[in-house]
Amino acid sequence: ARKGQAWYLMPEYRSGAIRAGYAYGDVKTEALVAATATAPANFKMNKLWGEYAFGNGLEMGVTWAKYKGTHGTTGVSLVDVRKTILPVKYTTGNNVFAYMYGKSADDRVQAGDQSAVTNMLAYNYLFSKRTNMGLAWVKMKNAAAAALDITNTGSPAYSASGASALLGEDQTLIALSLNHA
Repeated sequence: ARKGQAWYLMPEYRSGAIRAGYAYGDVKTEALVAATATAPANFKMNKLWGEYAFGNGLEMGVTWAKYKGTHGTTGVSLVDVRKTILPVKYTTGNNVFAYMYGKSADDRVQAGDQSAVTNMLAYNYLFSKRTNMGLAWVKMKNAAAAALDITNTGSPAYSASGASALLGEDQTLIALSLNHA
């Protein structure tokens, strides 16, 4: 009973200042034989994105994604969500400034408003081509029936106790990073 399958297609185009891509995913899960059995489900994901570098340090992009899921046996719709992300990045010398707006639309299947809006501001200082330090602030506002999580854990089992979002709970994340590749 633990059969499932998944496949993904992710072509990408890069030429000079333009980057664009598409991603498609098809995931089928089967019911688990356990005390906490889950229903089999079929998920289809589509994502289309593009970025443009203006040549003066400014880069802008857009991402659109659609996520649909149905019950694996009955075909009843389980989830139908669309998401949009608009990133902007400006680089001047060793300084990188970034802003991102993200919107997860209301699920067309689930009851209640499950939309969420995310805003992010970030700054990175490039010490070299391989080392940088950054500071980021992220604010996610969940609608009354939404429990989207900045950390994307999806389950308290993967995070510290009580760290996952509750329905309608807003979240703020402040991150300091040091990267060396």
